[in-house]
Amino acid sequence: MGQSAATTTTEPRADKTRVVNQANADQKAALSLEFQMGRLTVDEYLQQSGAIDSYLADQGIDMDSLREVAASQQTERTIQSWAEATEEFKNSSAVSSWTGGEANRAKLGEILVEMDATDHPNAENIARAYRYMLENNLLVANESVEQESRIANATSPSELNEALGYNERVRSSGIFGR
Repeated sequence: MGQSAATTTTEPRADKTRVVNQANADQKAALSLEFQMGRLTVDEYLQQSGAIDSYLADQGIDMDSLREVAASQQTERTIQSWAEATEEFKNSSAVSSWTGGEANRAKLGEILVEMDATDHPNAENIARAYRYMLENNLLVANESVEQESRIANATSPSELNEALGYNERVRSSGIFGR
């Protein structure tokens, strides 16, 4: 009796597997026929048949992992391209008034996104975004550049202390919090 219960349980599963396998075989045969009759291009056949995925899987290559590696490499290439474009921009005549700073860099990035230029890293796009910032008065002062200028132009110890923010730090960090 225990044997018939096990047989009853596995037989429907085996029948479902046979039905699925037959359906897959029928689908592959129909696809092959469509291809042989010229109704499908090679690309369409390969995509619809899953032949490439199957071949790679047989070779031990997981398609999701392959896609992740390819995306990672593309990201690295894009980052490298932006770094090269930035260096080219920094060495161009367009950069003469660039004050730098995190706020300006972030704004430049926003404008590049608005220009839909994020996938086109080149110095020309950076220069276009920078010109836009100049024309629309979007540049902000770079505090570190301004501080360097104040330090360089200080003519007395008190001006130097002020440029360094020393007087402010001394006032706000008294021993007793005064």
